[in-house]
Amino acid sequence: MTSKGLVVGLSLFLAAGVASAAPAKQAKRASLKVLDTRPLAVRGTGFKPYERVRVRYSSTGAVQVRTRIASKTGTFTIRFELPVTACAVSSVQALGGKGSRALVVPPVSDADCKPALQAELLDRHYPDSRATR
Repeated sequence: MTSKGLVVGLSLFLAAGVASAAPAKQAKRASLKVLDTRPLAVRGTGFKPYERVRVRYSSTGAVQVRTRIASKTGTFTIRFELPVTACAVSSVQALGGKGSRALVVPPVSDADCKPALQAELLDRHYPDSRATR
C-alpha cells in the first residue's frame, strides 16, 4: 500500500469514527395533544425545561389564556373552562418564553356537528320551521 493510500484510508477511518462518536441529538419539537374536549384538556411536550408557556384557546368568539411552567422534561398539562363546542372553529396555541411554539386544532366529531348543521340549513331554507321545533 502506498503512503498516499494509507493517508486517505486513515483519514476516512478517523472521519467515520468522529462522526459516529458525535451523539445523534435531534432537537425535540414542541407539540400539543388534546386529552379531552369536555372541558378542553391539553398536554404540551417538547418544550424547554422550566419554560414559561402562554397557552391560548380560541373558539368562535371566545378566548381563554392560561400560563404554565413546563417541567424539567418540558411537559405540562392544562385545562380550560370552555368546552369544545359543536362545529366551532377552534385552536390552541402555545408560545414559550424561550422560543418553543406549538399549535393544535381540537377535533370535533361529525355526530356533534350534524344537529347544528341541520338546524342552520333548516333556518336558511325554511325560516318558518323554527316555530315547529
